[in-house]
Amino acid sequence: MDYSMMQETVTILIASYQSGNDLKAAVESTLAQDYPRKELIICDDGSDEAITVDLLNQFSAQGIRIVRQKVNRGTVRNLNAGLRCSEGQWVITLAADDRFKTIHSITQLVSEAYDTQAQWVVGRTELVGCENVWIDKSPIEDIESNTNPYAFFETLCYSCWLPSSGNLYRRSFLEQFGLYDERYYLVEDWPLFLKAARSRHSPRRLDKITIVRKKDGVSNKKAQVNFKYQTDLIEIMGKEILPYLDLLPSEVQKKIYRRCKDKEQIFQYRFYKKTPFEKMIWFIEHPMVIFRRLLERLKNND
Repeated sequence: MDYSMMQETVTILIASYQSGNDLKAAVESTLAQDYPRKELIICDDGSDEAITVDLLNQFSAQGIRIVRQKVNRGTVRNLNAGLRCSEGQWVITLAADDRFKTIHSITQLVSEAYDTQAQWVVGRTELVGCENVWIDKSPIEDIESNTNPYAFFETLCYSCWLPSSGNLYRRSFLEQFGLYDERYYLVEDWPLFLKAARSRHSPRRLDKITIVRKKDGVSNKKAQVNFKYQTDLIEIMGKEILPYLDLLPSEVQKKIYRRCKDKEQIFQYRFYKKTPFEKMIWFIEHPMVIFRRLLERLKNND
């Protein structure tokens, strides 16, 4: 390991909104990291619940930097506000319900970056709840050996399978893509990953668990029924995937196009078909969307 790496600062941004005691665990795990040069910034998106406000005031009194939004502006703008105030040469973002796996997690990520000269490193994320499961069944190793320069982009067109936390970015890498894209409200990671993949960038895999995330935490619960979150996903497909399908083989283009259009139809059903009659008509008009959705679920359960 090149110990000169210890001279560069790592900024850790913790995104908070009505986070309660989850925030405390995230902060404590960050402060416990053995990496010597770190900058912790809590980015709070206009929290007004008493427990979160009290914690923010306590952390501020301890000298921890807080970047507060006066009103809720969404995850993307909230993180960008913190990024613009930060000074680190490297950046890691956490949700308030994340914590580092061990006290060595940041050092392990930075060491991998220096050993491999990577601008972007991602560790593994563990999702914990009733039982431990992997949140990222990552095909990165397969992508690294694939001769198709857009193999990473292709996999991301199907879903954002790469975990949002546990990514270490060189600041210049983020700046190359204009930080997080503020055309979106809640989803900061998928647009960045897609843009990077289109530019033939892919992350270096650190085969160690660096982040632990709660299965029922604020980052995971209710995402499927959150209108703004789901709206982001539909807009991302329309702006970051469909216009760039010509980068992919023709047979793949057709599959991804159909998948995106199916997602749009399911979005319409979930959020705009309110009455039983409207829902019945939707089912009659979209039998193949339902069939393909069922097949996908069966495949994912195998």
